[in-house]
Amino acid sequence: MRVHVKTLLPCSVEQVWEAIQSTALLMEVTPGGKNSAVVEPKPMPERWTDAKRIILRLPSIGNRVIEIEFIDPVAHVIQTQEKDSVVKRWQHRMQVEPGPEGQAYYSDAVDIEAGIFTLPVYALAQFLYRYRHRGWRRVTKRLFSRPHGA
Repeated sequence: MRVHVKTLLPCSVEQVWEAIQSTALLMEVTPGGKNSAVVEPKPMPERWTDAKRIILRLPSIGNRVIEIEFIDPVAHVIQTQEKDSVVKRWQHRMQVEPGPEGQAYYSDAVDIEAGIFTLPVYALAQFLYRYRHRGWRRVTKRLFSRPHGA
């Protein structure tokens, strides 16, 4: 099953691209992200581009293995392959594209396989990514909005 969420953010493609590579910002916008413990590597890299494999201990799930398949700085794409004790396949594609008036679209597309748990995991992923996109709108507004008259 595929989850796809796309959001228009109030900043440039370059600003969103830099933001989504930040481990700290990603943890800020992800439900439970601040409660996740890094298993490997320690310390957690500041940017996703500085790691190939990340293992997090997530509340109530256990270890989540995140393999970074590729990062394309020209197309503004990060693709990961993830799994844990329930999810056998969680292929995640993050992409930034130009939007209207100098803004940027950010999207998450996730293909999920979890056997008999696929439907509940799909429903949880729908919530997770909609929550995350609200967080990205909040964070990018805070980081990149211009004061009136500037």
